[in-house]
Amino acid sequence: MERDPHFYLLFTFVLLSMLGLHMSVEADYLNISCQYKFGNYSTHSTFESNLKVLLDSLSNNTTHTGFYNTTVGEGHNRIYGQALCRGDASSTACESCVSNANLEIMKLCNAEDALIWYELCQVRYSFQDFFSNMDYTGKYPYSNSQEKLASDPALYYTYLMYLMKNISTEAAYVNSTRMFVTGQINYSMSQTIYGLVQCTRDMSDNDCYNCLNSALGDLKTCCYLREGGMVVSRTCNARYEPYRFFNGSTTSVLSFPASTGTGDQWKKGRIALVVGILGLLLLLAGSCAVYFNRRKAKKDQDRSPHALLHDLVNPVSVEMTEEGNLVSSEELPFMDLATIKAATDDFSSLNKLGQGGFGTVYKIVLIINLFCMMPLSSDSDKRAQLDWCTCLSIIDGIARGLVYLHEDSRLKIIHRDLKPSNVLLDHEMVAKISDFGMARIFCENQSSANTRRVAWKLWTEGKELELVDPSLAESGRAAEIVRCIHIGLLCVQEDPRDRPTMSEVVTLLGGQTGTPPEPKKPAFSVGRAAQELNQSLAPDLSANEMTVSSISPR
Repeated sequence: MERDPHFYLLFTFVLLSMLGLHMSVEADYLNISCQYKFGNYSTHSTFESNLKVLLDSLSNNTTHTGFYNTTVGEGHNRIYGQALCRGDASSTACESCVSNANLEIMKLCNAEDALIWYELCQVRYSFQDFFSNMDYTGKYPYSNSQEKLASDPALYYTYLMYLMKNISTEAAYVNSTRMFVTGQINYSMSQTIYGLVQCTRDMSDNDCYNCLNSALGDLKTCCYLREGGMVVSRTCNARYEPYRFFNGSTTSVLSFPASTGTGDQWKKGRIALVVGILGLLLLLAGSCAVYFNRRKAKKDQDRSPHALLHDLVNPVSVEMTEEGNLVSSEELPFMDLATIKAATDDFSSLNKLGQGGFGTVYKIVLIINLFCMMPLSSDSDKRAQLDWCTCLSIIDGIARGLVYLHEDSRLKIIHRDLKPSNVLLDHEMVAKISDFGMARIFCENQSSANTRRVAWKLWTEGKELELVDPSLAESGRAAEIVRCIHIGLLCVQEDPRDRPTMSEVVTLLGGQTGTPPEPKKPAFSVGRAAQELNQSLAPDLSANEMTVSSISPR
């Protein structure tokens, strides 16, 4: 007997419902952090058994209050666990979310320290005691990139931060029992911004506020141009949207402080008076500034060059003798003019390295010693410290530094000369972006060799791991290393419009979910032909350490 096609659709739907294979928002986690650097546990181990008991306990006890932490096991197999549900989640939604989180974190992680975030909850466990410790490590969910762009980002951000800072203060100091606050503010006649902040309830008031303050800073990094965004961390979360995304009534309804701009003639007259007074004050202040600047310039003419230099480098705590001479230190050595003239053979053109934006750069042996005093070094002891975890941290630090230069600094700065020799590491292996005119003094040969090894060709042939230093390949995870190479190729695509912004690079580096788009061919690639052309066409240029490269057209 022929059946109606709708019968099969209905039958399939009923069957899937009976099996529990229904679609749910909670099936998709926002982010997951598996800290393999601390170690991983084995299947059927005591640690795994204790972890299952711990997660069951979190599922059973979080529902009542929305927050619960506990420990299971003893000694090396002792595990600390914590679950937090969003403050507006019902008990049913909370239980469902924590249960899903437990299943996913067991399936996706076998690390001894892990954390998974969902929209309505987060679950964390670790072999070490993390209770009541403010530990902020912001993560950007992939959904941020899908948010609509704001029409006027600067104005939108002003209203947003007014809202988020107010509800952060309320969550930390007013509603400190639940540490959860929602809020809204009218951005225009037809648009409202909704915000939500929350801390884990084992935090102190000040730690909660500091955590949320860090989250608001990361919100600008990830989502400054967008109408919505979210940052999740170990101890606090923050989110905003142009629509009501939370349940229940809004905790705090705010109005942006009104500016005086309309009113009757009396108000207009008062405004004109205020503007006139301000203009007069500005004129007076400008005149005073010109007068004092001229006096200062006249005084500076009578001061020694060392005294003027002391003012420029004063933040470095430079000492000066009674005679007006600067005192050298290991942090900042000084040389007098006679020494510099002798070292450069009276500024001979033969010792000239190049011309920078701040003047000519000369070869000086003493400057090489200056660089040698910096923590960055290529010796074997330092090299041994550069395991994959450290390298990944350096990469992330460089990316965040560029985000600051591109987006957060008062003047937008494009570095345009970022290379390994312009990145310095301090004693804790933290990256510092630099731009010294004589950076080519060290590691230049190594940099050139690495340039010749890059190729787009290895990526297309699936041999990208051949690019990796063997010592890193031993200490690192291949997937993470390939992901970094992948992101790097996205940054050098031929069409600038295809390249990610530095904010998006930070998101890609920190994200545990989502696959970056396939990179397109770079603008140019340098191969062995460059080296051969350099040797055959310009052998006389090697004395000046110059190279000629064969570059394919864009």
